Amino acid sequence: MAVVIDQSDVERIRSSGQWARAAVWGDPRPGHPEGTIGRHVEEQVLPFIDAHYRGLAEYWSLVALAYLHDIGKPDVDFRDGRVRGESHSILSMRIAAELGAPESLQQVIRLNDRAFSHWRKLLGKSGEWDVERWTESRRAAFVEEFAPGAVDLRLLVLFHRADNGYRRADRIDESIDPVFWFENRLVEEGLVDSLPPEAKDQRLDWKPAN
Repeated sequence: MAVVIDQSDVERIRSSGQWARAAVWGDPRPGHPEGTIGRHVEEQVLPFIDAHYRGLAEYWSLVALAYLHDIGKPDVDFRDGRVRGESHSILSMRIAAELGAPESLQQVIRLNDRAFSHWRKLLGKSGEWDVERWTESRRAAFVEEFAPGAVDLRLLVLFHRADNGYRRADRIDESIDPVFWFENRLVEEGLVDSLPPEAKDQRLDWKPAN
């Protein structure tokens, strides 16, 4: 039986010391012009969830994921332009488990950023996107990582849309929209029968404060 997340679970996460520390962590940087994790969650992820998912059975799970998916970033050992040791996704997954998040949420946290990692492998040294770089070995690694049963793919797709809504380009194009590419791969590889219609191809209108 699926574990149900409710508002009290979210309040427990929001009142935790782990969230208090994460909320104020971060400076404006490429990919995160908003700076802190708190701003990312409150100004970008939650508005998308509230706009498109409020009536879904997964609503509180998605809200919990908003607070948990980056909660481990303050613990990342980042030196000389590289991550030394465990990624923020693994650290966040571990904290989520400590805060009582069920396995289904933990696996979404673990794999949420892996979708972009697979897309990025199609970029050449000069940054151009080349579909020929999608080799059989890379395709097989993608299929293995997102195999049905390893993660709730519906929940992952819904949250992945929310986490990236403000970063998506105006044009729906796999070479510039990793979300579009990721979802197309799930369908083409037969990992999902269909994609959830809620917020498909939606963008969030967010701009950095002056």
